[in-house]
Amino acid sequence: MDKIAEAIREILFELDRVASAREIIQTINQRYPNRWQESSIKAHLYGCSVNHPPAYIHHRSQPKILFDLGGGKYELYEAKKHGEYPQGVVPKSNIRSRKTKEDEKMPLILIND
Repeated sequence: MDKIAEAIREILFELDRVASAREIIQTINQRYPNRWQESSIKAHLYGCSVNHPPAYIHHRSQPKILFDLGGGKYELYEAKKHGEYPQGVVPKSNIRSRKTKEDEKMPLILIND
């Protein structure tokens, strides 16, 4: 597993609550000083989120361990709580992006190849 993803999981597991991106980044930097750039940690927060369809394309290798609640808030992903996300299929109600009326008519299915 990816080292930054492990650090994010470790921190959120210990906190056992929703945390802001800022709080996660600060805690990682305190615990692992000068190990990773802030931009890399932010990219992992995005890339490890199950409810970001592009993350399945642009960040394929990152484990999908987070659920993005919006507003820079994250928590560990739990299928029972957040729903199933098999192979990048994201329920429309959990997509965090701008949608048009035309998009509403089209199902979103991402295929991992």
